Amino acid sequence: MEQETVWALEALMFALPLLGYPVLIIAALIVEAPILRREAVTERRRTAATVLAILSLIAAAPLLIMAWFLGVFGLLLLGGLTVPAVLTLVRLRRLPHTPPTP
Repeated sequence: MEQETVWALEALMFALPLLGYPVLIIAALIVEAPILRREAVTERRRTAATVLAILSLIAAAPLLIMAWFLGVFGLLLLGGLTVPAVLTLVRLRRLPHTPPTP
């Protein structure tokens, strides 16, 4: 009985992040899409995109280990988190900083 409980907890610890990664990817792409299209962005969107890009990179760190076990799905998750995040941070660095309007 104890072994089954341990397996259930391990499965839960493995499944919960996998359910959260696609949600993080979709939210990040919605916020980061105007930046990736090089449109004018507000300060709020710039801040939100920066936070989501950093969260994506932090969330991608455990995938470096898990991607080997997840195969192609893990590599897709890793790419979906890191590529848009890095591109967004590079574009935000190159965009001129607009002063906030009162």
